[in-house]
Amino acid sequence: MRPIPKRLLIHSAQLSTPESCDVWQKVSYSQPAALSHVRLEPCSKIVLDTNNTERQQTATLFFDVVNSLPKSVVFEEGQQVQALGRTYTVLTVEPLYDDHKLHHWEVGLG
Repeated sequence: MRPIPKRLLIHSAQLSTPESCDVWQKVSYSQPAALSHVRLEPCSKIVLDTNNTERQQTATLFFDVVNSLPKSVVFEEGQQVQALGRTYTVLTVEPLYDDHKLHHWEVGLG
């Protein structure tokens, strides 16, 4: 299967990982890492998070393993994504494979 073409990966974003939580449960995040050649698509569906709580997913981020950068990115639930003037929380992380290897990631954002 061919990679997602760069002409479709028109967005960029910033990805921050939670580092610590203070006594008042305020989360502090790492310095944002720049993501380039990604695609954000609006969507509207209900998903379950790790605590079995229903959450509203408002966008999906597509990250191609060939054309998106950086190659070393690791997506985890609870991270923050800043893109298109909004801040999203990563709700789901889904690796999608072609016949033999990882093709792209679909990251559900809410």
